[in-house]
Amino acid sequence: MQIDLYKSAFAVTPQYAEKLRSRIAALEESYRKKMFHLTYIGVTPLVSNEYADVFQSALTVEEFFT
Repeated sequence: MQIDLYKSAFAVTPQYAEKLRSRIAALEESYRKKMFHLTYIGVTPLVSNEYADVFQSALTVEEFFT
């Protein structure tokens, strides 16, 4: 689990997308019988760009309370 706080909408950069993919690959290598899915949960929305697909789903805090 990783928690970061942002004041504006979060945009995934190419470097961050590669970092996340590398982490998932390492987990999948270590735990071959497990599946891993990245979910963005934030106060601000996730910017839809070419790297946002690294997350399988995205939620904002507001969605928890509606």
